[in-house]
Amino acid sequence: MALEKTTASDYIQIDKNYLSRITLRKQILSTHPQTVLGANTCVQPAVNELYVWLMTTYLPTRFPLLFTLNTEKQTLHNTSNDDTYPLDPPSSPLETLRILGTALEDDFLFLHPSDDGDGYALQGFVTCFPSGFDTSKKLGLNVREIHAPVPGYREKLETGMDRFFERLEVGRWVKRVNWSITTHDRLFAAFGNHLYEGETPEPEDIDIPNVRLPPFLSLLSLTSPAHHPKPLNPNPTNTQSLQTHLRSERQILHRLPHSKAIVFSFKTYLYPISEIKNEGLGEELAVAVDGLRGGSVEGMWFYKRGVVWGEGVKAFLRS
Repeated sequence: MALEKTTASDYIQIDKNYLSRITLRKQILSTHPQTVLGANTCVQPAVNELYVWLMTTYLPTRFPLLFTLNTEKQTLHNTSNDDTYPLDPPSSPLETLRILGTALEDDFLFLHPSDDGDGYALQGFVTCFPSGFDTSKKLGLNVREIHAPVPGYREKLETGMDRFFERLEVGRWVKRVNWSITTHDRLFAAFGNHLYEGETPEPEDIDIPNVRLPPFLSLLSLTSPAHHPKPLNPNPTNTQSLQTHLRSERQILHRLPHSKAIVFSFKTYLYPISEIKNEGLGEELAVAVDGLRGGSVEGMWFYKRGVVWGEGVKAFLRS
């Protein structure tokens, strides 16, 4: 899984995109609540535990100029947009998750031991920026079932993942970075970022914009086995103009000390492919794309939609 150690102080990162992302998340929570919010009754203690720690301790300590406590009113004030959040979680876990989703641009998923003892199951989530999956359809499923469509998961990752979740101790924080190529710039992408067995890929025109964004990764992460990018068509057919981006998730896992639930969170980044090339990393990304196609996991190239954008992206990166 290409995990590395991290610390609680590294849990939440806030950058110049924060306000625009929060505005977008509020819109998504309003228009797609059934897709981006979900909670079974059993998850409420875990949701409340994370909420209270973030609102009363972590955020006002880690970002004291952005989040200020008002002990008299028992609220946390967001100085960037004047929002206020109650320090005590609401009675509904869905409402608690909604507040988290409007206060932070990270998405959160809560994993509990399965009732049948078979691994861990997803029992609650707020995921405004999903990439190719509808989280609402995963609620209640165990990790093995959630990853069933992923090529090679059962053969190469299932046992290790189950063992990792079982052994994750309170106080241990781990992170990883995944990445992919998308032919659009939509952060809310519950559908369309993957291809599944039996589906027929449709040709797409791909537009590579020259938009300047600050670098997130040193791109050392691109050499990690956990990451596999993808390319575009340099000769559009005028059917549709799409923006091609490197999409990356900064993922963190930790176990809550009281409920013992595991929290999986991720922050999503989007970078135009042109930015990667302009940074001098085009060949590195192109090599990684080649690795995706020729890798040991059969079907990953199709699953990641490499058949749609693969050769075009490599051609652009190497041009």
